Amino acid sequence: MLKRSTTLLLAAIHRSFYPVRKEMLINAGCMAFCIALAVFIAKFANFPAPYWAGVSAMMVVTPTLSGIIRKGLMRLIGTCLGAFLGLMVIKLGIGEMPWLFFCLLFISIAAPLWQMHGSRYPYAWLIGGITCDMVMLAGLLHPEHTLAYAQTRALEITIGVTTSMVVYSLLAVVGKVSYQVEIKEQRSRPLHALAGSRARAALVAGLAGCTAAGIWIGCHFTIGIEQSVTSIWVLSYCGTAFDTYHKGLQRFAGCAVGGIIGALLLLIPAAFPVFLALVFAVSLVGCMIQNGPIHGRYFGLQTAFVFLMIYADAQGSEMIMFRLMSIIAGMILVIGFSYGAAKLARVFLKV
Repeated sequence: MLKRSTTLLLAAIHRSFYPVRKEMLINAGCMAFCIALAVFIAKFANFPAPYWAGVSAMMVVTPTLSGIIRKGLMRLIGTCLGAFLGLMVIKLGIGEMPWLFFCLLFISIAAPLWQMHGSRYPYAWLIGGITCDMVMLAGLLHPEHTLAYAQTRALEITIGVTTSMVVYSLLAVVGKVSYQVEIKEQRSRPLHALAGSRARAALVAGLAGCTAAGIWIGCHFTIGIEQSVTSIWVLSYCGTAFDTYHKGLQRFAGCAVGGIIGALLLLIPAAFPVFLALVFAVSLVGCMIQNGPIHGRYFGLQTAFVFLMIYADAQGSEMIMFRLMSIIAGMILVIGFSYGAAKLARVFLKV
């Protein structure tokens, strides 16, 4: 399985750059410009995590302008509703009742994953669930900063989404970009993840998420839970076992490549214009891969994401390693629970 997955990934990366297609290069350039512009605005506004603005600008781009607007609105609505629900859980004092908190955390992971299947707004469910989890966990670990965390996350994502929507709307008006490129918008797949059913996928994700939260809280870790739980989310709604394995490989490889590039560039003092140029250049490479063959798209996205997380936030080496290890820990948990809970799920859920 490893050999097959690696071969597909390397072939996809190669085909992303050779032969070079003008339409793909233009579209990747537009995406990279949106990322750099969103990071610039977030940096200028002095937000604590400008990489979320850049990632949001990248994530909402689809082959059509209407698709960008639709996905952008789903991301905005999901973020705002998720932040509100997570904030309500913390403000009601539920964080002081561990058993109830973990029950709600399980529901906030499993329920959106269940609802994504067959929904007209799967991306809103995904972002809403992730945001709710992040706000709940941030409130439990840093209760004094819960409101600020929810507000800044919502504002940073709004900056990224609005940037892409405005830029692509202007480009469509002047006719300088073609959306008819080699990327095809992925339809919502049936939610059966590794174990073969939406119910089992929801169960596995909920258990893995609660386990990750329990480990972080028990070990008194104050950072990294966001990356760990996000790994659990993104690996819990693939198709077959190979799909999940291949996506996990892309996530791991993208983390390694993006992390190394970001860490190396941090060693080089750069003025702000040079900083933005580097953000554009590395994001362009990631976007080229994301716009290429399907077996390498998530690698391109993850490379750009981790690069922005490290370089745009300019964090120290210990913080970088801890965040990367948190991503890997989430991957191990969800894959382990997927295989370990398969027989248990067949007994109790009859799937």
